[in-house]
Amino acid sequence: MKTIRFSILGFFLILFTACSSDDSPEINTAMVTGEWNIESFDYSGQTSGNFEGMELNTSYEGVGENIEAVLRFNADNTFNFSGSYDVRFTAEGFTEMVPVSNASSSGTWKIEGDYIITSETIGQVQGEGVQGPQEGRMKISEVSENRMVLIIDQESTTNQNGMEFTISMDGKYVLTR
Repeated sequence: MKTIRFSILGFFLILFTACSSDDSPEINTAMVTGEWNIESFDYSGQTSGNFEGMELNTSYEGVGENIEAVLRFNADNTFNFSGSYDVRFTAEGFTEMVPVSNASSSGTWKIEGDYIITSETIGQVQGEGVQGPQEGRMKISEVSENRMVLIIDQESTTNQNGMEFTISMDGKYVLTR
C-alpha cells in the first residue's frame, strides 16, 4: 500500500514539475535597445530542392571577417543595420571570400519570450537571384550591458525560376557595445 502511495505522490510531483511555467527568463527590452557593433557572425546550413525530377542538395557555411557593421535597436521598436564585411563562404569543398559592401536593412523588432523577431532579415543583400527581405527570428542566448549573442535556427522555402528550395540555417551573431 505504501508503494502505491509513493507512486501516486511521485506521479503528482512529476506532473506539477512538468507543467511548471517556462524557465526562460524574460528579456529586458532596455538591455537590447541601443547601438551594437557586430563583433562576429557565422552560419551553416543545407539547401535542398528538386529541378525537373533531379534532387539537389548542398551544404554550406559562412564566417564573417573584416566586419565593420552596426546594428541599432531603437526604443520605438525599429531597427537599422548598415555596414560592410567579408564572408568566407564554403560549399561542397569550394571556398570563396565574398566581399559585401554597403549592406543595409531596416524594419521593426519585438521581443517574444527569449526571441527577437525582426520584420526584415538583418543584413539582407539584394541582388540578381536573391529574394527580398523576410522576417528574422533569433534566440537571445546571452544579453548584458555590453554583449549580446543571437542564435539563428531557421528554415524557409523559396521558389526561384520555377524551382522550389528549402533552406535551413543555423548561426550565431556576437554583438558588443
